[in-house]
Amino acid sequence: NNPINTSYNNKLMKSVFEHLSNEIIFEVFEYLDLYHVYYGFFSLNKRFKYLLVDSNILIKINTLAISKSKFEHYYQNIINPNKNRINILRLSNQFTVDIVFSPPHIISEFIQLEKLILDNINMNNLYEIFQELMSLFNLRSLTLNIAEYVDSSIDL
Repeated sequence: NNPINTSYNNKLMKSVFEHLSNEIIFEVFEYLDLYHVYYGFFSLNKRFKYLLVDSNILIKINTLAISKSKFEHYYQNIINPNKNRINILRLSNQFTVDIVFSPPHIISEFIQLEKLILDNINMNNLYEIFQELMSLFNLRSLTLNIAEYVDSSIDL
């Protein structure tokens, strides 16, 4: 466990990863949630910042197991600035749905959105959600998981 050798090996590994082509780095990013990609790579250097901010690569967002405070930060710093690049969006609980669908109704600016999954949503919000989704012309798939029992006689 020579400290000089360990330090050299760490620099070598970092250098090797940073020299990979953009295409390979994007392949690696595909295996990670965007939340972790941003927090792991955004501040690493200018190249990674550029890859994450100025890229035309479409983005998949999955908000499973995220607290409200972390989601609010994630929304302001990652989702909102990249809304025109998001093609798959999964909102995992009511507060995430409330934040994304609340005024100023930026959901209509998710112009690349093809697939939307809303988990644990409140029946009371469905009409407003459907109204907002009508402006998303690329939306091909909508999955709704209602938080409460739905009476089949209720007209959605």
